[in-house]
Amino acid sequence: MNRILSAALLAVVVLLGFGLRGVTFQQIFRGDAIVFPVGDSYYHLRRAEFTLERAPDMLLFDPLVNHPDGSWIPWPPLHTLLLADAGQALGGTKRDLELAGAWLPPTIGALTALPVFGAAAALAGSGIGVLAALLMALSPMAISYSDVGNADHHGTVAFFGAFWLWGALLAARANTTRSGRIAAQTLVAVGRLGVVFTWAGSLLYLFIADGAVIAVLALRGRVGALRAHALGLVATVLPIALAVPRLGPPVGGTYSTLSLSYLHGPALLALAVVGFGCSELARRRPERSVLTRVVQSAAVATLAGAALLTLPGLLPKLREGAGFVGKGEPWAARNAEQRPLFSPHGRKGWLRPLWYYGGFGYVIPLVPLAALLAARDPRRRDPALVLAVWTACFGSLAVAQLRFGSDFAPAAAVGFAISVDTLRRGLPGRRGRVVATLATLVGAGPIVLQHIGQARQEIAESRAAKPPGDPLLATPTGTLYRFAEEVRRLTPETGGYFDAGERPAYGILCPANVGHVLHYVAHRATPSDNFGPYSASRHWSAAQRFFEVRTEPRAAQIADALGARYVMTAEYGAVDYRSLTQRLHREDGLARIDSPRFEQFRLVTEGPRGGRPLSDIYGGAAAPGVAPYKLFERVAGAVLEVHAAAETPVEARLVLDTPFGRSFEYTASAIAGGDGIARLRVPYASQGTTPVASRGPWLIRVGDTTRPVAVSEEAVLHGDTVVVAAPGGSGG
Repeated sequence: MNRILSAALLAVVVLLGFGLRGVTFQQIFRGDAIVFPVGDSYYHLRRAEFTLERAPDMLLFDPLVNHPDGSWIPWPPLHTLLLADAGQALGGTKRDLELAGAWLPPTIGALTALPVFGAAAALAGSGIGVLAALLMALSPMAISYSDVGNADHHGTVAFFGAFWLWGALLAARANTTRSGRIAAQTLVAVGRLGVVFTWAGSLLYLFIADGAVIAVLALRGRVGALRAHALGLVATVLPIALAVPRLGPPVGGTYSTLSLSYLHGPALLALAVVGFGCSELARRRPERSVLTRVVQSAAVATLAGAALLTLPGLLPKLREGAGFVGKGEPWAARNAEQRPLFSPHGRKGWLRPLWYYGGFGYVIPLVPLAALLAARDPRRRDPALVLAVWTACFGSLAVAQLRFGSDFAPAAAVGFAISVDTLRRGLPGRRGRVVATLATLVGAGPIVLQHIGQARQEIAESRAAKPPGDPLLATPTGTLYRFAEEVRRLTPETGGYFDAGERPAYGILCPANVGHVLHYVAHRATPSDNFGPYSASRHWSAAQRFFEVRTEPRAAQIADALGARYVMTAEYGAVDYRSLTQRLHREDGLARIDSPRFEQFRLVTEGPRGGRPLSDIYGGAAAPGVAPYKLFERVAGAVLEVHAAAETPVEARLVLDTPFGRSFEYTASAIAGGDGIARLRVPYASQGTTPVASRGPWLIRVGDTTRPVAVSEEAVLHGDTVVVAAPGGSGG
């Protein structure tokens, strides 16, 4: 295929990739807001907004995270800086930043087709390169992490990973000139540094990607290529060594495996030592057998690894990293991104590969085999072997966890295209072309049908009559956005959003997966968030326990320890009948036969009315009549000191109306003691200022007599005593 035709086809592929990633824009641009998916997108926007406001400063320590202590941020800054720069280029306002957050991911995702083309063309020519680029543009897995509004970093990681793969395949080609090696190592360096400065878990990629290249070159006895790759590794150490001290203490410790840390430099040097060592062995005895090279390379790698393990405390950090990859800790085990590609539970579990990869999803384990078959050709043997190792490792990760599917997508596109090419070459003449064409149609056909269905759905939605009211409330994500705005309006302003040195006055306990939304939209601190245990596990664990405890005293103790004045609950579907989530979100903390009333958590607001709960996303069955979200305030509770004859039953009732359009009655009861006093602690004022408002005063019933009593907001907030005289007396 000539260059002009290749360039024209690539331009069409990039435009197609951008269009497919932007087709769902109606779900993001709703009403007066740009609504992003629940999760990390909001935190990248929070950091980027900080840079826009305080340029050239970066948000490295955030007092809104891990309240009340705050936390250093585990993410490297590159993706956030790209968002901030794009927002600045568009005008520098918050709206411009959000436009950048919406459209930068599709742009990066579409452009990833270019290095994918280069990688496939390095192995099989421009025709297969265009096919690989097209598969990358069409890939539902890649699109799911780089579509419009998905401001998370995964699409950026895949983009730089594709350059890394392209450079690695070029570097492995035989008979490469000196200038060709420099160009290849430049591509590798761009990809390697891009991944390192974008994703916290980049150490895994260093060992897989660079390990694959070194292993193949060592086994093939490629002296010059090994030296060039080792020199590239050494050169990469410098920018990393300069950057790490400027980014603050690495989250997880000096030699953390789960963030950009001081371990990256020694790890790169250890890989470089392996490369130099293997090149020297190959130079001295080039005639040695492959088996001998395997043993020698393994020995060099073992020595380098042993030297690396002398770093203090490294072994536990390696176990921690393995726990993340292997889902060996609670957050990973429950994270939706870390579900396996295949699931034996139900028909849909086995259809999941079809949804993310089309028909190609079922042959992921065979892609390394296709690359090995391609390696029979001496002219492309070494890059084919690198691709075999690369797809075997990243393909295994993608099968084990969906989150790695985005990072595997570029190699998958190259591997699928090479598999088709291997079929074509393996059969003579026309039959090979027919079989390869059929294989492409079987693999890509379901993907094309999926995109056609998505486009039809979006067109139908654009033509449908819009229901009256707030368009944000038509989606779970928009509903959450609106409630976060309400949280900001109803809670006191507090510091820390644009001043990393200012400690917020209070925090909001919330389910971890909505924490970043509260950070960005509500400007409020939370003890736990979407970082899980990787910002500070102590507070995250305590915050998780809060929603699982069964008694109010324990809940109040945890809230106080975390400096949490407010609690936000969400409707997810079925919950533990006795958990705090059940008692607060489903029952408002009211008394029931087997559980006492809550006295120190009052409902501030609930809603939004007409909105949709998060259970619509996660598949839970929402309880009828229960609001999507509720906001409670931790209060001291006013003490009603009711004077009555000893052993007389006393009851206090207050009817409350909520913005969700419902009413409930809070009831407190006690029996007067021998001193003639019954004490009832209540969390609601009869003259309150919250959206959940009382219909009138408290009604205190003593025996057969009822009297109204006013309870002020100050009494509820400060725990003041309100004296209620016996019937016929004065007070109240």
